[in-house]
Amino acid sequence: MKRWQKAALAALICGAVLIAGPIRVALEQERKRQEFQEAGEEDEEEEETTPDVSAGGRRSTARDPPSRVPDPRGVMVVVSLSAVKSEDDAVAVRGLAGPLLYVVEQVESDEAEAAARARFAALKMPASFPQHHFVCCSTAVGRKAVFRQISPAFAIDTDEDNIRYLQPHLQNVCLVTAVEQRDLFTSPTLAEYLLLVSLMAAS
Repeated sequence: MKRWQKAALAALICGAVLIAGPIRVALEQERKRQEFQEAGEEDEEEEETTPDVSAGGRRSTARDPPSRVPDPRGVMVVVSLSAVKSEDDAVAVRGLAGPLLYVVEQVESDEAEAAARARFAALKMPASFPQHHFVCCSTAVGRKAVFRQISPAFAIDTDEDNIRYLQPHLQNVCLVTAVEQRDLFTSPTLAEYLLLVSLMAAS
């Protein structure tokens, strides 16, 4: 084999090695995307699945979310005030502000309600948010009733008992917690969950 032929063959081999990695990555990403989409198209059954990790939130649910979720900015959303724990969370909630957003807080006294309303006022919600959509309730039963009566497309809370109660009745429920649950959709922060579902809606 002539010298130039050897050089050409070496160049071809190097090129194949360089592109093989990206091709494998692309194929693997496409396989995972198709698997996720096929899982979302299956009939929704309340049976336990193995834990899965999604960008922005940890998912290990008895009911997998569909492959396509609605944009949270255009559907009814109920968020507990206790889930708003940082400025990032506040910014995310302000981004949803409008007639389709409700913010709920459970309080046990007039003083606690006054403190909750002060925390809510500190969020500086835009004028598009109806003030009567900030709802205070005094019991866990009332908290569940508010979420269930509104029947939102997304229900986000820090109360595990409430989320477990809502899970059989609502399509998208999220427990904001740092602790993973085997049978609940969880996210470490409200902002990360809203980012996740926004990305899913846009895909």
